Amino acid sequence: MKKEVLAGAAILLLLVLAAVNVSGVNAVTDQVSGLVRDACDRAADGDWASALACAERAVSVMDRHSTYLHMVLRHDEFDAVYDALEELAGCLQSRDTDAAAAQGRIARTRLASAAQRESVTLGSVF
Repeated sequence: MKKEVLAGAAILLLLVLAAVNVSGVNAVTDQVSGLVRDACDRAADGDWASALACAERAVSVMDRHSTYLHMVLRHDEFDAVYDALEELAGCLQSRDTDAAAAQGRIARTRLASAAQRESVTLGSVF
């Protein structure tokens, strides 16, 4: 009976840790996605300096959490998001509103996809 209780507690602990992981990934991806959206909105308004600052903050957030994100996200997903953010910054530097809007959509889509893959399922626990 003691072994079953310990096994149940271990499974419960794994579920809690998986939920904490999802919460952490969602917090980072939501923050970066918001910064990307702000950058695109400011670019559409013609405020290029502010738009570029938002994009650079998004890259900075990714850099700050890169160790954690590399552990929980697939490397190709992380690299795809990072590449999209770098492309967005390039579009903003060249003051290309349409390309920046498109690159912003790509970055947000990649962020959402990466976060969605981290949802808690029995498979993610076992």
